[in-house]
Amino acid sequence: IYDRQISRDNISHKLAIGELKTRSSYRTIPLNTVVLSELEKHRVWQKADMMKNGYRTDFLFTTSSGGLYDRHNITHMCRRYYKRIGVPEKKLHTYRHTFGTDLCKKGVALQTASALLGHGDINTTAKYYVAIEQEEKQRAVEMLSQSSNLGKK
Repeated sequence: IYDRQISRDNISHKLAIGELKTRSSYRTIPLNTVVLSELEKHRVWQKADMMKNGYRTDFLFTTSSGGLYDRHNITHMCRRYYKRIGVPEKKLHTYRHTFGTDLCKKGVALQTASALLGHGDINTTAKYYVAIEQEEKQRAVEMLSQSSNLGKK
């Protein structure tokens, strides 16, 4: 399945390979200006690469011949990169968890994070994607002492 929509003012790309898990899996995810700027830099680089290597493609991230990367190629590239920079290997799904957690840490409503992650049930987002760190738990219990007379004589 591949569906692509492009608009100069409102860039929108849709890509799905294989069957989607749920109806909410098919969604549009807005991009911030930093990401759009980096994608534009990549597009400029890719245009030069296409001229140099003699291929044409409408896809944004491709092999040097214009083909799509498969999941195994990306996993292998990430492993090499992690090894080169001395970082323990991460699974690609880790970035999805980080995205969801970071959204919630920034105060984004759980419903919005759930929609961006494509979950059909908000409880999935709450249960698996929102990590609550020890510091946050500590701040929460400290709030109790700020609003009560506990410990005061």
